[in-house]
Amino acid sequence: MKKYITHTFTSLAIFSLTIFFSTSVQSVRAQTTTSDIMCPAGYTCKPLQAQPENCPAGYICTLISYPSTPVIPAAPILVKPTCHSFSTDLRVNDSGSDVVELQTQLISNKFDIPAISSGNTSKGYIGSQTVSAIRKYQQSKGLAVTGILDSSTRQEINSSLDSLGCVKPPTPIGGVSEQVRCVFNGSSNQEKCYTSADNPSLNFNCSGIGACVANVKGQSGTQLTWKSPCGGGILPITTIDGNNKDVNFTCSATTLPSITILSPNGGEKYKNNGSPITVNWQTTNISSSQILDVIRLRAYLGDQEYNLAYNVRNDGQEVVVPSSVPVGAYTLEIKSNVNGTTVMDSSDSYFKIIDSEISDAPIPMDGLASSTKKYITR
Repeated sequence: MKKYITHTFTSLAIFSLTIFFSTSVQSVRAQTTTSDIMCPAGYTCKPLQAQPENCPAGYICTLISYPSTPVIPAAPILVKPTCHSFSTDLRVNDSGSDVVELQTQLISNKFDIPAISSGNTSKGYIGSQTVSAIRKYQQSKGLAVTGILDSSTRQEINSSLDSLGCVKPPTPIGGVSEQVRCVFNGSSNQEKCYTSADNPSLNFNCSGIGACVANVKGQSGTQLTWKSPCGGGILPITTIDGNNKDVNFTCSATTLPSITILSPNGGEKYKNNGSPITVNWQTTNISSSQILDVIRLRAYLGDQEYNLAYNVRNDGQEVVVPSSVPVGAYTLEIKSNVNGTTVMDSSDSYFKIIDSEISDAPIPMDGLASSTKKYITR
């Protein structure tokens, strides 16, 4: 009987200890997963990472991090600089950024400027050595040797930009703009310079004493023929390329009679209710007592003519009233016969005759009130 009791007590004790240790281990495990665990002083406690199933007992398995595949840097993309396009004349004593570009391109093309190449002076000023380099460049290209970066030399340099390792600037949408200076050699009078093209958008003109400047805009490569009453011979031709240029006329020693309309000269508006138009003009080699045959309007894009005044004295001014002229776009013309020579001039661009009551009526371009073909807005 005593043996049995002892055995039973021993079994109870062992069972109790098993429960105690099991509970203690679970308590410790629970504590290690909480965020308020107390680490021994001087230590940092971190929770163990999940271990793989095949990790040997008594060991901690750590995942090895292998270096990623090295990234090979891409080859650099070489971007060519934009070429400098010359648009103005350059001559001795000129300075500035255009001169720097000119000297750079001359040296790049083996036309040396010793003072710059040796480092004794900086770029940006045209002296005798730069003039000499320009002259050598012109001679090598078969150009007139002037020592000046003139129109023909600019055109030659600009056309060879590709060989300098740069990219030509793109042509703007809608065309390029430039200025054409008309030079009237041998004349001290007011002269006129103009183009005459089938496309009205390519008709340009200017007037002045000695010279004048016309603002030109159009598609690159378009050729223009220039005319002037002051001189005949071979008519100068220019090509639109965005570069300013000169055209020269040799005016006759004896200037032919001419009329130049000063106003209206384009852009004005007049009402068709009897509002007056003051016409101003000047003449060359025409007597102030001369009687001018007619002052009239011509439809801008048509052949319709509307005579406004006859037998007008050449005093430079006349007031006319377009009371019977339809709404439309017109140019003004003055015409006369002087000593057997027909003399005539027209306004540089169109002006408008508008309806006095309907402010937003469309404007016919061909001068026909009933026309619906071509209109312009105001």
